[in-house]
Amino acid sequence: VFYDGYAELVDEPVPEGETGEVVITVLHSRTMPIIRYGLGDLAVAGPPACPCGAPFSTLAGLRGRKMDYIRLPGGGELHPFVLLNEVVLETADWLLEYQLVQESTARLRLLAVPARTPSDADTTRLVHALASRLGEGVTVDIELTGEIPRDASGKLHFCRSMIADGANGEAQVEAAAVKPS
Repeated sequence: VFYDGYAELVDEPVPEGETGEVVITVLHSRTMPIIRYGLGDLAVAGPPACPCGAPFSTLAGLRGRKMDYIRLPGGGELHPFVLLNEVVLETADWLLEYQLVQESTARLRLLAVPARTPSDADTTRLVHALASRLGEGVTVDIELTGEIPRDASGKLHFCRSMIADGANGEAQVEAAAVKPS
């Protein structure tokens, strides 16, 4: 619950610790109510009652944008935070900026702006770490570049999917990247 509305997770019921899509309901709008409007965000369900005593369920954490998920060859999905936070940031201290580009369900490219010139061992270690998290059937390439293009608003996203919804795994649309702090 927030000051003039209600947020909930759909794919109900979403048990504590599981992930669902966030939707909001606002009944006090001056023009019209907003009912179960999908934000495109995913969150983890928290305890069914707030520890403060309020009778409302809680969110344990956010999982990112639904559109950012990487589609895998077997039909599974993986959020890029798993790759970027657990693999890239821990394995590649030589990176200044990076962007993960999914070209198809079987191919990912990591655009990398290096802070220093990486050795062959550096890039090989990163490719192997990414490939081990993605599973069999996914090829990972690293492309060193001097700059990663921003989207039309000037934003640098951490992930870019070239797969359109409903596409059979071939490259098509969208833009995205991140600059680690």
